[in-house]
Amino acid sequence: ESSSRALKLAQEKEKDAEQKIKAAELYEKLDAQRTAQLKAEAAKAQKFEAVREKVLKDLEKKSAAPQSSASVPKAQAAFQAFFNKEEKILEKETAEAKKEEQVRSQVLQSVEKRKAEAQKAAAEAEAVAKRIEQLAKEARQTADAAKALAATK
Repeated sequence: ESSSRALKLAQEKEKDAEQKIKAAELYEKLDAQRTAQLKAEAAKAQKFEAVREKVLKDLEKKSAAPQSSASVPKAQAAFQAFFNKEEKILEKETAEAKKEEQVRSQVLQSVEKRKAEAQKAAAEAEAVAKRIEQLAKEARQTADAAKALAATK
């Protein structure tokens, strides 16, 4: 009975370790998806920045040319204010993305560590289960031998 309890405990530890490994793999998949999403957002931000730079250069060129209307400087100022506001927002989002990436990196390292520990625990549980099975087999053989010896006396 003791060996069956120990075997059951070893099997439970092995099952728990397998679940931890599966959870780690799922987190890695989620991390890969999030990384792809962040790359797409970075590409979009780069594209926006390129358009912004082009518009600002065009505005600068137009401001250097003779003005035909008094409303042109107001429009330029409005565009400049808009792009400055967008640049601040982009900088804030970039800082938040960097912070999030650091946190994700730390969590991923933690998950990798737990995964390695779970794999080690699973291997140990399997080794314990095999040892218990071997001891139980030897105990049965010893008991059978003792019965046979008792029967011959």
